[in-house]
Amino acid sequence: MSEDREGSHAPWLDFRPSDIIQYIYNFVGKLRGCDVATLDDGDVYVIGEGKYNGVDTAVWVTRATQKLLYFSYRCGFTPLSNGSTTDVAWGCVVRAAQMLLAQAHMRFFNSGHAFVDGSALQILREKVQPLFLDDPSAPFGIHAMTSEAEKYGVACGQWFGMTPAAKTIASLCQQHSLRGGNGPAVLVFVDREVSALKVRDLLSHSRQVVLLIPAVLGLDRISVKYSKMLIRCLEMESCIGVIGGRKSSALYFVGHQSNNIIYLDPHRAQRAFTEVASPGELTGAWHLLPVTACSTSILFGFYIDSLESFKQFEADMLEANSALAFPLISVATSERLEPDDSGSIGSCSSGSLA
Repeated sequence: MSEDREGSHAPWLDFRPSDIIQYIYNFVGKLRGCDVATLDDGDVYVIGEGKYNGVDTAVWVTRATQKLLYFSYRCGFTPLSNGSTTDVAWGCVVRAAQMLLAQAHMRFFNSGHAFVDGSALQILREKVQPLFLDDPSAPFGIHAMTSEAEKYGVACGQWFGMTPAAKTIASLCQQHSLRGGNGPAVLVFVDREVSALKVRDLLSHSRQVVLLIPAVLGLDRISVKYSKMLIRCLEMESCIGVIGGRKSSALYFVGHQSNNIIYLDPHRAQRAFTEVASPGELTGAWHLLPVTACSTSILFGFYIDSLESFKQFEADMLEANSALAFPLISVATSERLEPDDSGSIGSCSSGSLA
């Protein structure tokens, strides 16, 4: 005699066809292994938390990285323009870009401050998470990212380059602002020369500013001098992370210890984040990667919330460039003619927890 009753629910009834992709991809990923390692004693840095040197370093890093919003491959969302319902195998730059942009918005709603107090963390998450839903209506979701990127030569389903990723972020932020959304201004400097006049003008109008700077740190591998600069940038209070990677896999760099980069890896498949109540995992495990194993193409992200913080950014960047024959990232104090894609402006409102 059957024990089934109306309204009963067995776990297997919640299975979806897209779950097959998710399970297979994650299973293969486990077979490949991961880069997690126990950190030895020594200074360790994570964006938003600063420096730590003490016992239980790995525990500290875990707590610090769990304050960051984590985005990864998703399966089963509304079809994109190419008909795909998943970004598995090609969307890693999109997801890394979402993590960087989410950190920018966390700072925006935290009045520009890098450190997030534990009591405010959930409030900030509730403000920021919905912006990244896997839904066509979300301003920074997978649908918006892939659609906007087509304007910069990236067909839906193609791997993003760092410059198109930066331009896509800036354009979406501008559109979000025009629709009445709150968020920082975004400036993209493809020539790696930051316009002090543009930054100060935005700051003088009570606007917080994100600087996105694509760069190439060598031909085949990152040189010792460039690796030192990358590491120094990850220590800066203004840093909101770096989109980098290894081989053809994009990663979100969030800190370092010695010559090892701490990163979040978007290469994990989950069900689509289509409802705020069912987010899946929005915190991710951290991993370590030797800086010499990183790809040379990267995208720096910095957050400037005041004239004082911009002065600190200038001083920090001067120090970061000190070991180089020519500065990788410079600050121009005088106006000059710039190409149209340098200094693209995104949204520009001030913000706080209120």
